[in-house]
Amino acid sequence: MSLSVPECECDKCGTSSCDDRTGLCHCKPGVKGRLCDQCEEGYFGFSSCQGCRRCECGPASIRTTCHPLTHSCPCRPGAGGRYCERCLPGYWDYNPSGCQKCDCESGHCNMHTGECLAEATVNLCNNSCDDCIWQLIRDLRLSNKTLDQLKVGVLNISTGAAANDRIKYYNYTAHQLQT
Repeated sequence: MSLSVPECECDKCGTSSCDDRTGLCHCKPGVKGRLCDQCEEGYFGFSSCQGCRRCECGPASIRTTCHPLTHSCPCRPGAGGRYCERCLPGYWDYNPSGCQKCDCESGHCNMHTGECLAEATVNLCNNSCDDCIWQLIRDLRLSNKTLDQLKVGVLNISTGAAANDRIKYYNYTAHQLQT
């Protein structure tokens, strides 16, 4: 007579452990699903294999959590940044209502004080600058993915070594009890 043991079919990236007896998946933080195969709503970063992180928008955002696909937040007037965490150029006085438009002849001011700035001191990106930034972001994501994969591998090796040490200890203790 053979006992049928449920096989662990959990997603390796989203699972912290699997019960060998029941096949039940135990998900990493911010991960959900029977197989631990997706981020919870309002969370992102599943592909990092480190669990999912909550995506919180800044005080000047219209929503508290980011968009599930773009991981960005809709901003109130004058606010900007991926999470609405700062004022756009030409605006100042960051607060939960957004930012105020600069009242300057040049249209540019210090984003904290509102003090007018000469146009020459304002550094705005042009298209080539934006292209460079997006390429840098793509390169950083690739390197982070590689580092995260290495980290997971090292953690798995470390966990395996610790389990092996514990088994050796139990074998040693069992042998001592027999003698």
